[in-house]
Amino acid sequence: MRITILGLGRMGTSVARRLLEAGHEITLYNRTPGRQTDLAGARLAETLPDAVANAQVALTLVSDDAAEEALTFGPGGLVRALGPGAIHLCMSTIGPDTSRRLADAHAKAGQGYVAAPVLGKPGAVANRHLWILAGGPENQITRCMVILEALGRSVTRVGNDPALAHALKLGASALTVTLAQGLAEVLALGEKAGYPASDYSRILNLGLFKSPLMDAFAGLMVRHDHQPADETLDLASKDLALVLRTAAELKVAMPMAAPLLRQVD
Repeated sequence: MRITILGLGRMGTSVARRLLEAGHEITLYNRTPGRQTDLAGARLAETLPDAVANAQVALTLVSDDAAEEALTFGPGGLVRALGPGAIHLCMSTIGPDTSRRLADAHAKAGQGYVAAPVLGKPGAVANRHLWILAGGPENQITRCMVILEALGRSVTRVGNDPALAHALKLGASALTVTLAQGLAEVLALGEKAGYPASDYSRILNLGLFKSPLMDAFAGLMVRHDHQPADETLDLASKDLALVLRTAAELKVAMPMAAPLLRQVD
């Protein structure tokens, strides 16, 4: 399949490498000039229209709503540059309202749109350990499955409304941050009470949650690894701010999440 990947951050580069290994024809484009790539076999395009001229799927992995909208609606953006019937596969973390605007614009232009945000880190791509949430018209998701199955251990279809996939991703982001905060507090309690942190977290997780994510976070905390490459505070802050903005738009109170944003900012 002819796939253009727009966004060469850690996740975008990992996805590009995996899809090259799966035998796809990959073109790369990044909005910021000069980003280097060592992906042998991929074509690096200098302009967005050139990047997607022959693409069957344009896969976006960018930092936020503004970047996604710039790629889609800006001069020479995807709405104008994608060919008829081509699909915009949005794997970025964005708000549900933005996702719906993208879907409406592509539908009017005779193009497809599938939302497929991921749960997982760049390092999980190589082993297909991502969990992918896919929303959009079923026939369009089916066309993208060869991509999604190359990247993820599980693909959950959430229905025809692509915004629901992004709503689920925001929920996952909020739960992840609150889990990390709660776990940090509980481990501090256990240590002060005289219980080794690794045993304390293991026993609690075994009895209550059986969560690999909780085990992973506990491992970081026990090792005092406060700056893991895939769990940076700027990304956590960005995602949590998006959660709270969406909650405000929907008039949903999130009293646990709001104080956490103040801590990570």
